[in-house]
Amino acid sequence: MARNVLVVGILGVALWAAAAGADETEQAKEVFEKIFGKDLAVARATRDPKDDLALAEKMLAVARDSAGQPEFLALLCTSALDLAEDHRDGLAVAAEAVDLLARYVPEQAAALRERQAEVCQRRFDAAPAAEKPDVGEDLLDLLIPLAEDRIAAGGLQAAVGLYRRAAGAARTARSIRLAEIQDRAKWLAAACSAWDEAERLAVAGPDDRAKAVRLYLVQCDNPAAAAKCLDGVDDGDLAKYVPASTKPVAEAPELACLELGEWYGRLAETAPPIAREPMFLRAEAYLERFLDLHGGKDLQRTRATLALEKVREAYDAATADRWVGILPRLSPKQHAVKGTWVRKGSAVAIVRGAAYGRAMIPAIVRGDYDMTVRFTRTAGTDCVGLLIPVGRTQTLVLLGSRSGAYHGMGPIGGVSPSANATTVRPGKLETGRPYEVGVRVRLDAGQAIVCIRLDNEPLIEWHGAESALGKVKPWGIPRSDCTGLVTYGVQAVFADAKVRTHSCRPAE
Repeated sequence: MARNVLVVGILGVALWAAAAGADETEQAKEVFEKIFGKDLAVARATRDPKDDLALAEKMLAVARDSAGQPEFLALLCTSALDLAEDHRDGLAVAAEAVDLLARYVPEQAAALRERQAEVCQRRFDAAPAAEKPDVGEDLLDLLIPLAEDRIAAGGLQAAVGLYRRAAGAARTARSIRLAEIQDRAKWLAAACSAWDEAERLAVAGPDDRAKAVRLYLVQCDNPAAAAKCLDGVDDGDLAKYVPASTKPVAEAPELACLELGEWYGRLAETAPPIAREPMFLRAEAYLERFLDLHGGKDLQRTRATLALEKVREAYDAATADRWVGILPRLSPKQHAVKGTWVRKGSAVAIVRGAAYGRAMIPAIVRGDYDMTVRFTRTAGTDCVGLLIPVGRTQTLVLLGSRSGAYHGMGPIGGVSPSANATTVRPGKLETGRPYEVGVRVRLDAGQAIVCIRLDNEPLIEWHGAESALGKVKPWGIPRSDCTGLVTYGVQAVFADAKVRTHSCRPAE
């Protein structure tokens, strides 16, 4: 009760100051000083961390209700962070302070990312073993974008240490992202060497500068650096495409996307193996944008579709060793939610049919990823399916539901998998026959693409807002960032489940 009175009183003072028409920054400082100045001076004068943490928590309590007053909220959060971040018991308080500031004062978010990573690193180092996976994934969510920002700015060496830290955290947390992080770190080491060689060649004659352009472009994945070396280089493709590729993909006109996508695909084919993945990703991005922009069902669409399929097949082959098996992590005793689940060698089976039968695979899946799951329905006629993470939410994939009436995904916008845009009718499964379901999830600024394949044939492709998904009751599992195996009234064996992540995507 006292806390609520304090918060209301503080907000009243802040709103009164806003009405006075003073400069927002100065008014926020004045209100902050009136409310917290004396307590802050006392806390700083003592060595007792309890005083610091108690005051930091008071400031956070006010900050939670100050979203509409960004200047005031920024003072509260930065002061709480200063008080809490050096104390082991204050790491959660410090993390919340940074999260609040990043959420409500986004223009300050970039400057805080490094500080946020340091706070999270201390939380991870101090976390007990049971909490390492969660905190470790939070740390990776901070370290990887920081490293990619350095790479995009040409600071390859600055990214090396960040990826080294990310690999250590991923290993300790048993993250499924470890294989991808290690691959990215190997690329980074090769790119650093190529950058040094390109700098040496860039100051030489035209032939050497052409080699420098290709090194910057392909092995360093840096079109901006390549563009600076183009003077005097006699190569029509480089002269045409390098300047265009320095601009964001989202700004590229339709026809340029098709040409750039095909060009990057050719570059990937001839690149050293360690450098192929970034070229495939750029080719994929341009070709996907072309298909989004191009309305007609004509020869150009066919050309782009075939080129994209070729790029994805080559990309899959180049990253084939990155798949991580996650089914061994499922313990039927610990992770069954409903139904009788057992181990059968390396497989997991539900041996007694139940309505809304489900079990959770305790492997945290975040960001962009691919997944394959192999299963066989062994008794019954109803559905087998998956719960899959999609950004901050999850969705349900049902196969063979209602005795083969439909396949579907959802709910989407509150509409069930049986009656939305993803519904496929009929949707039959044969009992006793093995199947493989493939999942592809890509995220971009709150939007998602979810593609489902059955036995390598396209089944569902959905584009939309992440917020349209979720609300999967009564199929829920304890965590929305883990995968669920689901059935309805049938028995089934799940022979394999594996994931390949794509979190380390080059920043534009």
